[in-house]
Formats: sequence, C-alpha cells, structure tokens
Amino acid sequence: MSVHKPIVTLDSHVSKKIHETWGMLGKHPFVMAMRFIGDQKGYPIVFLFSLIVGLSLLQSVLLTINLVVLTIFMMVLKLKVRRQRPIQKQENLHIFDEFSFPSGHAGRIGTILTYFVVFHGNPILMVLAIVWGFIVCLQRVASGEHYLMDVIVGLFLGFIVAYLPMSLLY
Repeated sequence: MSVHKPIVTLDSHVSKKIHETWGMLGKHPFVMAMRFIGDQKGYPIVFLFSLIVGLSLLQSVLLTINLVVLTIFMMVLKLKVRRQRPIQKQENLHIFDEFSFPSGHAGRIGTILTYFVVFHGNPILMVLAIVWGFIVCLQRVASGEHYLMDVIVGLFLGFIVAYLPMSLLY
C-alpha cells in the first residue's frame, strides 16, 4: 500500500465533513463577494487596493505579475495532475476548471497575503487579510469545489511564487 492512498482517503473524508458542516457558507453572498477578489477577474481590484493601502507602484505591479505567473503555473499543474473536483458542476467554463488540484484561489490568496505581510507593516490590515484568506479558503472546501489538500498546497505554492522573486529583489 502506498503512502499516497491513505492521505487521499483522509483528505476526502475531512473535506466531506467540512462540506457537510459548512456547506451553506459556500453560498453566502458576502463570502461569494470575498471569493471574487481571489479570482483572476479580481486582479484589477487587487492592484488598486494594493496601491490604496500603501504598497508602492513597483510592489503592486510585481504582485499583479506574480498573480498572472501563478495562474499560468496552476493551470499547467491542474492539467498535469487532473484531480477531479469533490462535487462536479454541470458548467465548466475552461478545461482547467474541471480539476481541483491545486486550488488557484488559495494560491492567489497565498501570493496576496505574502505581499501584505512582507511589504505592509499595518497589523490591522494583515489580520483582515488573513481572515479574508481563511474565509475564502474555507469557502472553497465548504462549497465542494476543492479538497482540503488542494487548498493547503495552493496556499503553499502561492507563498513560494510570491516569496522567491521578492527574496531576490529585497
């Protein structure tokens, strides 16, 4: 028996429990609005918000570039791994939307959080960003769109994709 199978089984079991317990959270309008910012369509909002809260123009541009690079990386990874979503939707807009691993929303959250933690010293903003990230990641599992492991790996990849270029520049 490989190590992979028990991990996937546990991941499926825990994700199902989260979906059963928190499933209605995934449909709440406020949570859906917060989720939108973690979507690719939210890039202009993230860019403008990063400028408003005090990131420099260069940092805001780098954040946006990181988000685009991360999205492309996640699409390729999804097509390579091809893990089916816990709950299949009838409408899939893009081929990479069929697959759940890793979570692109969680990856983008990881990238955005990394920028705010590294570049922004306002603890209130950092706490709000972390709460926002937690809610969006919970929504991804609660709605049945991702397994918990998809979200954890997505967050980690988002941190890495953001941190590596920053560590070279700063």
